[in-house]
Amino acid sequence: MKDEDLRLIRDFVAFAARPSAETAERLPLADEVQLGLSRDLKATLDVAETSDASAWVLNATYFRAYTGPFSALESIQRHADESRSTSVRGRGAAFHVSVGDHPHCASPPVPAPRGLEHHRRVSVQPSASSIDSCLSWFTVDLFLNVVGSIEAVTLDLYEP
Repeated sequence: MKDEDLRLIRDFVAFAARPSAETAERLPLADEVQLGLSRDLKATLDVAETSDASAWVLNATYFRAYTGPFSALESIQRHADESRSTSVRGRGAAFHVSVGDHPHCASPPVPAPRGLEHHRRVSVQPSASSIDSCLSWFTVDLFLNVVGSIEAVTLDLYEP
């Protein structure tokens, strides 16, 4: 993991916790960002819409035995509120950062969405010390192109 990966996730968590034009500006967003649930890309967000938290909401009825709507930002925000922290990595941190494929809580990794297999995958999940069950686990995966811009953001949950 590079320092820039950690900085990217810190900036993304700060944005998710308090979405605004100012926090969005710190993110290397592509002109269009695809949003998805696991491997299924559902919507495209124009960069001008990114500071609006409601633009990140995916109106799926069901996903992995949960009912929608779903939002990567809300998942991070809720965990930050529950753990009273936006800390990323380190002892007692609320969030864990991973690069590349990562376990799906207690299950094997979930492949990247079609077309994003060769993108750099930088992800944030609740740290193991901040949750007591896979039912509280989620991952928000950022997919970066060759120039380092975020082209897709996916949310995944552990299915009960």
